[in-house]
Amino acid sequence: MQFITIQNKAGKTIAINPRQITCIFYAATGEVVVSLADFSVHTKFTDLLAATRYIEQALHDRQLAGHRDRDIEDLWCTWGDI
Repeated sequence: MQFITIQNKAGKTIAINPRQITCIFYAATGEVVVSLADFSVHTKFTDLLAATRYIEQALHDRQLAGHRDRDIEDLWCTWGDI
């Protein structure tokens, strides 16, 4: 299982398993919502394309890092979540 981090609407950083994402959509308030199997995350994103690109890039980067803890920590810093 490979987690990525994302900030919710309140600015809290959470880790999600991107393979459990079922859909990404706009909420009535305009923010982007990432829907997972058991819950939804109201994100700080207001652009659907930016949100999907972030998730795809984060997953790609995470896969490249594999299980190397230092590389993963560096990625999370790069994503601005630490």
